[in-house]
Amino acid sequence: MSLSAFSNTVATVAFGWEPLQSVWDEVFGYHWRGYSLGLIRYRAQYMVKPGETVFLCGVFNEGYVRNYLETVGESGKIIVVEANTSNANKLKNKFASYRNVIVLNRAIWNKRGTMEFVAGGEDDAQGYNRIEEKSISDFPTKLVKTVVHQKVETSTLDHIAADLNLPIVHQINLTINGAEYCALNGMESLLKINPRLRLYINSQRPDPAYKVVDKLKSMGFKVYDSKLIRTTNKSIKLLRIYACR
Repeated sequence: MSLSAFSNTVATVAFGWEPLQSVWDEVFGYHWRGYSLGLIRYRAQYMVKPGETVFLCGVFNEGYVRNYLETVGESGKIIVVEANTSNANKLKNKFASYRNVIVLNRAIWNKRGTMEFVAGGEDDAQGYNRIEEKSISDFPTKLVKTVVHQKVETSTLDHIAADLNLPIVHQINLTINGAEYCALNGMESLLKINPRLRLYINSQRPDPAYKVVDKLKSMGFKVYDSKLIRTTNKSIKLLRIYACR
């Protein structure tokens, strides 16, 4: 059996079968999911359950959103926060008929404002988008066909949740190309309201990935990580992080 087939089988049985998932959550909490982090690869939708509210930050793939939507069902809610205006507009059009999918054109940061955003062109499959800020690694111009500069509105996770009047958030997924550490500094209110909040993060290592891990631990999270992650550009090393309380 190939690694991909094995990953699918394990993920479907361990995460996709709701009765087993509910029993294990009751007995072990959400911590047990961290031990299988390497096996699920990009299939983080197996870490959520029907009826949950999930933030997908930095997501531009329609299929990825649909996978989560299928998992949380009609009683759940998906909030997509995408900084690239073109990607956000495409997702808005694709999910315009879904009442439980909200797509926002924002960049997750540690404060409200406006910043310069750099993105690859529409012909570039890999999501190398990132805020242009000295604390974040430079945009890999050699890896894309075209480079697009645009102004983007920034916001914190706290502000977005408050603006949407969300009573509870179960999981936050951060794939925001270097801004993960700053994003964690903008979710103080969310942690107070949601003591069992879970996070799934893809972060470049060593920096800011290991800073993110240390930050999460200081915030009271139990942290699991895995280096088993695919990327089109092999020179960019990523760390997959799952954190729960």
